[in-house]
Amino acid sequence: MKRLSAFLLFAFLASLVLTIPAPAADLQEGWYVRVSSVHIWQYDQLNDPFIRDEGDFYDTPPGQYGPFQVSDGTYHSTIDRWVSVPSAISAGPGDSLVMPLTFGMTLGEPIAYLGFYWETNYDPSQMRLEFWQENYYTSVQELLWAQTLSSYRYGGATPLTDATYEGQFFVKIAVIPEPSSMIIFSAGLGILSALRRRRT
Repeated sequence: MKRLSAFLLFAFLASLVLTIPAPAADLQEGWYVRVSSVHIWQYDQLNDPFIRDEGDFYDTPPGQYGPFQVSDGTYHSTIDRWVSVPSAISAGPGDSLVMPLTFGMTLGEPIAYLGFYWETNYDPSQMRLEFWQENYYTSVQELLWAQTLSSYRYGGATPLTDATYEGQFFVKIAVIPEPSSMIIFSAGLGILSALRRRRT
């Protein structure tokens, strides 16, 4: 009888997972991100830093990308990207915006540091500005930096220091969904397990 009860509870929780809609973030009109002047610095022979190259957002021209509207800033520059949400919408992780950066550098070149300017005005439980690198040799993607503070913020970031140029850098506006139905399912299994331990 106990096994039947456990099976019925498991079946109920599994059916509950199937009826819960996929996790989504509630993106509000007017949230935005601004990223500009992504520079890679090197040291010269006197150990003084100089700008080796500046990243361009050639592959993400101004336009609409899913829920996001992308523009090229006040000066219409390839080094600036402003991202807004034109109207309120529910979005999932698949709607995240990826903006690759183009650099005229050779793999293996030294990087003293990489830096850029950013400006955000969002709820980090719904969306987040992130800076990533994808290794050319291994295709492994690594999160180097994320802006997790809420409301209006601005500043400069230095997500990489004392490294080598090993592949593609990209900016990501990550859509952060509400807790997954799998969390609810796991919580149900945890309760079931706790109840079984109590009885024994």
